[in-house]
Amino acid sequence: MKTGRRYDRNFKTSVLTDLEAGKPLIQVAHEYGIHPSLPDLWKTDLAEDPEKESRGDKGENGDQARIAELERLLGQDNAEIELLKKIHLLKAEQKTGEEAKTSVEKRYMIINEAQSDGFALPISRSCQALGVSRSGYYEWLKRSERSEKINIRNSKHSDLSGQFHP
Repeated sequence: MKTGRRYDRNFKTSVLTDLEAGKPLIQVAHEYGIHPSLPDLWKTDLAEDPEKESRGDKGENGDQARIAELERLLGQDNAEIELLKKIHLLKAEQKTGEEAKTSVEKRYMIINEAQSDGFALPISRSCQALGVSRSGYYEWLKRSERSEKINIRNSKHSDLSGQFHP
């Protein structure tokens, strides 16, 4: 299926100007390589709202939005590549005699580190890239936060006990 071409506002106005100058519709359509019905559509669009972008004309705003979307996707891909590099380095550091399989906990640690470093990759995509479940990551995160709180509490208790027992 053929997709329609998009014409910018300047192109459309130059076509309409030639028609208003008295050139025949068939000649203008042939010179510009357009279908003869398009100028009538463009006239209607301009008559309804001269300031509005005409039908099918994305203009620069559409291009800028597309560029922004592509840059966002490129940033996510770069973040995913960095995660995969880290997992590859972990596998390379392991003993060569063992099965080269990185533990799930180390993968969770990589995801957590990437999030704290400010990577643009969502957690769900990070988990997918490293082959772990998102729910498992969040459970691991809860467990690690709980154990961190317990360690802090224990260190406070040991500091206090040192004050009372010389």
